[in-house]
Amino acid sequence: MDSNVDLEAIKADTVTVSKTAFNYVVDEVQKLVDETNVDIDAILPLVKFILDRSATVAILVKIGKFWDAEIIFRSLLEVLSKLLIITTQSDEEAVEKKLNEYWLHIGEIEQLRASLEAEKLVNGGNMNDVEKFRLLILSEDERLELEARNGKDKRKRLSNDWSFNDILLNLTKNKDIEPMMSFEVLHFFWKQSSHIAHGDKVAMNAIRVREDIIEGKDFRDATQHLKLLKAANDACFWAAVQLCSFTKNDDKANELKTYFLAYNRFMTAIHKAVAAESDRQGYM
Repeated sequence: MDSNVDLEAIKADTVTVSKTAFNYVVDEVQKLVDETNVDIDAILPLVKFILDRSATVAILVKIGKFWDAEIIFRSLLEVLSKLLIITTQSDEEAVEKKLNEYWLHIGEIEQLRASLEAEKLVNGGNMNDVEKFRLLILSEDERLELEARNGKDKRKRLSNDWSFNDILLNLTKNKDIEPMMSFEVLHFFWKQSSHIAHGDKVAMNAIRVREDIIEGKDFRDATQHLKLLKAANDACFWAAVQLCSFTKNDDKANELKTYFLAYNRFMTAIHKAVAAESDRQGYM
C-alpha cells in the first residue's frame, strides 16, 4: 500500500526544526547566565547536563541509534527530575535544604561508598595501579566523621527521597507546578528507557521485535525518532524555564513558553500524521 507520508522527509525536517529549537534554548540560557545577578552556580550544572545530553540524544537519533539514545535519554530525565524538585520548593529555605542534600549530604554518602569499593579493589589485588585507588579510601577518622553525620536512617531516607519515583511522586503533589510534559508521560518514558539501560527481558524483546518484524519497522522507527527528539527538547525548554524561575525572570520564561508551544504543536501534528498513516497501513 502506497504511503501518504514521506518518512525520510519527516525525519529530516524534524531534525532541522528540533535543532533550531534547541539552539534557541541554548542561546537563551546563555543570556540568562550572562545577565542575571542571582547566584545560579548550584543549579547551572544540572541545566547544562540536560542540554548536553539532549544534544547527544539528537546526534544518536539522527544516525538511527535509537536504543543508545534511550539510555542517554534516561539520564537526562533523571537530572530533570532533580532540577525540578530543587527549583519548585515553596521558599528559599526549602530550596537551600534540597541543594544541601544534593551537593553535600548525598556527596558524603557517595564518598563513603566509593571508599568501601576502593578498599575492596585494593584488597582484591587485581588492579595494576593500586596506589591511585588507595587515595579514595577514607581514613578511620574520616569514615567515622562522615558516618556520624550520615547515619543509616538518613542514608536510607535520602536514597528514597532522591529516587526518580519518589521525586515524581512529590512533584505530582505540588499543585503550583505547570508541567511542560505530563508527569505520567515523564514516568512512562523513563520506565521505557530504564528497560533499555538495564538490558532486561522487556528491552531484549522490544529490540528483537523491531529487528525481526520488517513490516511497519519504518513507522516504528519514525515514531521513536519523533518521541526522542521532542521529549529531549521539551526537557531543555523546561530546564530553561526553571532557570528563569530561579532567577525570577518572568519575561524570559514567557518567551520560552511561547516558543515551546509552537514547537510542541509542530512536532505533535507530525507525530499524529505518522500514527494515523501507520494505523491506515494496519501496522502495530
